[in-house]
Amino acid sequence: MSNTLIISSGEIISNNPDLLTQIILRLRTKTLLKLKCVSKQWLSLICDPHFCISHTRYHQTNGFLSPTALLLKWIYALPSEFDVIPLKHNRRVRVPFFYYFNCAPNINVLQSCYGLFLCKSEIENPNNVISRYFICNPSTNKFKEISFPENPFKDSEFYVSMAFDPLKSPHYKVICVRKVSDQPSYYKLDVYSSETDSWSLSRISFSMNVKIRFEDAVFCNGKIHWNCYWRYSLYFDIENESLEPFPMPISTMEAPQERIYFGECRGVLYISITYFAPMSSEFDVFEMASDYSHWTLKHRLYIGDIGKDFPGIIWDIHPNSPAYHWHAPIFSDVCITQFEKNEEPKFVIWIENKVICYDFNDRAWKPLYDLRPGVTDGSWDGYYYRGFIFPYQSLHAFQYFENLSSV
Repeated sequence: MSNTLIISSGEIISNNPDLLTQIILRLRTKTLLKLKCVSKQWLSLICDPHFCISHTRYHQTNGFLSPTALLLKWIYALPSEFDVIPLKHNRRVRVPFFYYFNCAPNINVLQSCYGLFLCKSEIENPNNVISRYFICNPSTNKFKEISFPENPFKDSEFYVSMAFDPLKSPHYKVICVRKVSDQPSYYKLDVYSSETDSWSLSRISFSMNVKIRFEDAVFCNGKIHWNCYWRYSLYFDIENESLEPFPMPISTMEAPQERIYFGECRGVLYISITYFAPMSSEFDVFEMASDYSHWTLKHRLYIGDIGKDFPGIIWDIHPNSPAYHWHAPIFSDVCITQFEKNEEPKFVIWIENKVICYDFNDRAWKPLYDLRPGVTDGSWDGYYYRGFIFPYQSLHAFQYFENLSSV
C-alpha cells in the first residue's frame, strides 16, 4: 500500500510541471546539475532560462546573493591556474578551473559578477598578441565569446568590464572603454547587450586628464566604478548610460600607500589601503556613503596584530636593529566579502600560506583556509621603505557565486 502511494505521489509530481518547479527551486545548484540526467523532462526544465533566473533569485536574502567561494589568481601563477577558497561552512567547492575552454588556452579572469565571469585569453604570435574575450559560468561550464565590431580597437588602448545583476535582469552588458589613438586623454565608450546580442558604438565620448584605472572595474548598484589613485574617479550608470564623477578616499598616513583594494559587498563600495611603514603598517578600510558624497573610515587594522592570534606566524620587529634583522611574513590583502547570509562582511587576507579573515564583530583574526603547498615559491614582491623590506604577494580575488545564470 505504501509503495503504491509513493509511486502515485511521484507520478503526480512528475506530471505537474508547476509543482515540480516549486520543489526543485529549493535545491542547490550542484544538486540540480546532477538531476539533469534524470530524464529529458528534468533536463529541459533545469536548462530553461526562465527557471535558471528564478532559481538564482529564489536563493537571495534581503535582496542580495551570497558568494560560495573566492577564486584567487596569483600574479606569477600560470594562466588558468587558480586557488579556490570556500566561504560557506568551510566545505570544499569544485570549480572547473576553465578546463572547458578547449578553444582558448591561457584564460585569465578580469571580473566576476554574481555567477558570471569576464575572461580573457591571450596567444602570442611572432607579429602580435591575439586577445579573445569570453563570458562564462563556471557552475554550468557554459561560455560565450564576445565578438567585437570589426577592428574598433586597432592600434588603440582599450579596457573591458561587465555589468550583471540576475536579481534585476537575466541579461548582462559588456562595457568597453577605448582610447582614441590620435587624441591624447580622449576616450570613447561602447556597450554590448546580451539581450540584443549587439553593440552600441561611441555612445559616450569623454576626456580625462588623470589616470583612471579602467582595468580595475567594480560593478555595484547598477553602475560600473573604476579605481583611481587621484581625488576623483568615474562611474558609468548602466540604465541611464551616463558618466558621473565620484570622490576617492583621502589617505590617513604619511607613509606610502602601496596597495589599494577596490571592491563591493552587498551593495556597498569598499576601498582598503595598505600602508607600509615600520611598526605601523596597517590596512585602512573605507566605506562609500549611499549618496556617493564621501568615504568613511570604517576600520583600521594593524598588520602586526595578526601575530597575537597566530603565534606560529613569525613577525620579528626590532626597532633598534639593522634592517636585515627585521623579518615580516609575506602577505597580501585579498578582499572584503560576505560569508553567511546575515553576517557582517569580513576582511580576508593571505599570509604565510594561510588565508585568514578579520571578524569585525569579534575583533579578531580567524583561520579560513590553508593554501596548497608551494603556492608562493619565488613569487613575492618586496616593498622597500626606510631600509626595511616588506614582502608582498600580488594577487586578484574574485567572488564566485554558484548558480545557473545563462550566458
